[in-house]
Amino acid sequence: MIKELLHTARTAVRLTWALAAARRSEAALNADVRKLSQAEWDEYADRIRALCQAREYSVDWTQVWVTHRYRLYLTMSWLHELPLRSNLPLNAVELGGASIVSDLLRQEFPAWEWRNTQGDLRQPLEFADGTLDLVVATEVLEHLSDLPHGFNDSFEASGARALLNECRRVLKPGGILFLTTPNAASLVHLHMALLGKPPWFYQLHVREYTAEQLVDLVQAVGFQVLRCQDVHCLTVDLPFDHHRVLQLLYSFGYPLEGRGDDLFLVARNEAHSGG
Repeated sequence: MIKELLHTARTAVRLTWALAAARRSEAALNADVRKLSQAEWDEYADRIRALCQAREYSVDWTQVWVTHRYRLYLTMSWLHELPLRSNLPLNAVELGGASIVSDLLRQEFPAWEWRNTQGDLRQPLEFADGTLDLVVATEVLEHLSDLPHGFNDSFEASGARALLNECRRVLKPGGILFLTTPNAASLVHLHMALLGKPPWFYQLHVREYTAEQLVDLVQAVGFQVLRCQDVHCLTVDLPFDHHRVLQLLYSFGYPLEGRGDDLFLVARNEAHSGG
């Protein structure tokens, strides 16, 4: 009887610790989003709707962009904090075609000279060597398949490496690469796997990366990674029960950190800069 009571007590203590750890981790996970009040987030959503209306987006497509308001706001916040070395005017490129992200960038940083790219991002960029101060790649890397070299029987991230090499080529010495991409080690991915579903944000993504993989890719082409962090900003509006997954991780000794649904990375091109 005493042994059973002790076992019950120990189990209750472990569950209490797991619950407390889950609550702390969830609070940390949502810390960035909670920097703004609900009224401020509503105002930012209205700003996004106005940009979507100006581009004549459909109602459904507009709503998709509204769900990305946290990512868009935090992207602008990170860009405001970049350790840029150049004086204005600053030459900046956003990878990919124009969208409301392009409009936000030009509103937030009107003194910078912004351009966009066209076509296959695995192919050489249309800019001369060492001419750009900043390359911005938001939610791009996960869409890049391997380069078509013969028969591909495995994924080698050759398309991603090709783009990163091109980013380094076109950036000035000391130029900055800022990129965001889904975090393949996020709570959302774990939650979906536990439900027996593919651990994928979006079925059309070619590959989603962990923080370690992302840093390795960027460093492998010669960038110096200044900052890489998981940021929970893509699925804030979705009804995921993070508590149970966090308790499960804690109970079996797996790390609770690094589980945000997106990755933000800042890297510097140190090529020919003398360190």
